[in-house]
Amino acid sequence: MKRPSTRQRRIVILSLALLTFGIAYLGGNRYTTPDQPQVSGVLLQPATPVAEFELEDQYGDPFGRGQLDDHWSLILLDPAGGVDTPGLRRLVQVHNRLAGDPRLQIKTRFIYLPRRNSDAIATAVSRLGGSFSTLRGEPVEIDALFTAF
Repeated sequence: MKRPSTRQRRIVILSLALLTFGIAYLGGNRYTTPDQPQVSGVLLQPATPVAEFELEDQYGDPFGRGQLDDHWSLILLDPAGGVDTPGLRRLVQVHNRLAGDPRLQIKTRFIYLPRRNSDAIATAVSRLGGSFSTLRGEPVEIDALFTAF
């Protein structure tokens, strides 16, 4: 039996390498989810100042416009409100996507403002970590803040 030439061996090795790459590529892409939600938002240009407000955070501490200074703040206004709302889950998703840049993740505050107050919401948000806050207060003040934003 005649041994294959060097050229034939190279063709076989190249074919096996391409076949292996193709199988690995198809196997790796089989587990991706094409329907991942897109994170989007509104960038206000130029930045507009927020009106003065005085609410409480989940610990009962006062929270006003001054706590929004010196860092990025993502404020989610949720008219439905609740522990398991798409809006709160989206806020957690944005936090998790910033995990690749820990400095940015630390400099960003995630603020959840439901229209209705709830102790369950305060408890759930306090478990998410120090960069998360939920605000609550009088309905008139919350409605004014919703209108201002």
